[in-house]
Amino acid sequence: MVATLTKGLKLRPNKGSTWEASTRQVELVSSTTIGRDVYWWVKRTDKNGNTVLDSFLGAHLLPWDKVQEFYKLGGKYRFKNGNTRDVYEIQDLYQVDRPISSDHEVQAVAWCHDHYSGKKYLTVLNRSDFDYMQII
Repeated sequence: MVATLTKGLKLRPNKGSTWEASTRQVELVSSTTIGRDVYWWVKRTDKNGNTVLDSFLGAHLLPWDKVQEFYKLGGKYRFKNGNTRDVYEIQDLYQVDRPISSDHEVQAVAWCHDHYSGKKYLTVLNRSDFDYMQII
């Protein structure tokens, strides 16, 4: 559950909600207060990738799930633990329609520059990999 709604926050409908069937995510743009109610203008992205400007009552967005940030195209990353000095350069990002788990909803294709051999190879990274990486 999201504690506070702030400009730029990205949310996705919670599992089982009526919005889940049609909406991939919303990004909060600006808010206005009418009486005691707070309304948010949002950029709403549907399941097909189309984005429209929409408005929501702030209270209706509170149970939505926060969208975790993910790799950036062209970014270079390294694992935080220091066990390897390999560098991963992000080439492409994919939204998986029917993922095997929530960890695989978004995946990144990256060149891995192997520190020891000096060679590079193509690999796929998922959300749990991102949680252990740092940008360089």
